[in-house]
Amino acid sequence: MLSLLIRTTLALAIILTTTAHAEEPAKKKHDMAAMWQTALAKPPIAVSATFDSSGRLWLIKVENGYVLVSHSDDTGKTFSPAVKVNAAPERIAAEGEGRPKIAVGGDNTVYVSYTEHLDQPFSGNVRFSRSLDGGKSFSAPVIVNDNREVIGHRFDTLGINAQGKIYLAWLDKRDASAAQKKRRALCRRGAVLRGIGQSRRQFFDQ
Repeated sequence: MLSLLIRTTLALAIILTTTAHAEEPAKKKHDMAAMWQTALAKPPIAVSATFDSSGRLWLIKVENGYVLVSHSDDTGKTFSPAVKVNAAPERIAAEGEGRPKIAVGGDNTVYVSYTEHLDQPFSGNVRFSRSLDGGKSFSAPVIVNDNREVIGHRFDTLGINAQGKIYLAWLDKRDASAAQKKRRALCRRGAVLRGIGQSRRQFFDQ
């Protein structure tokens, strides 16, 4: 009698558990491509600013696909006409820490870095330019990351050390991409591997 009661209870528990799982609503998958396109459509609002050794205030921002640089000699009351860094419009990151960066050397050379968005979700290239004439004109921007996969090279940061070397660092997903490819290969053989993104950096002499 007792064993029959136990078997009946277990059977009922299994039925209830199966029914509960069957009634659970299917989890909605995130459409990453749609989320990315929505993010790209947002107007750029984040700017960066810095002071040079003479006290001049420099401003960098994004408008209509262009990186624009201007300066102020009255602590921001008025600014010079903005100068375009890129000759053709690009999809440029300008939100939070993903905004363009600016630094000015002791010889009044102006350095600029920014992230160009790519088509794949959360992918990008880090680009760099400089002005040798005090911000009147800028060199054609170049891609700094040597890895050209359509993956994340983003969230750049720019600085100058005491010796005048320009440092540019960013979050780089190439190691995660390589690990993911290896993981897929290992999973086919029954193994598991997890990968993480790492930071990359580059420096330039003035």
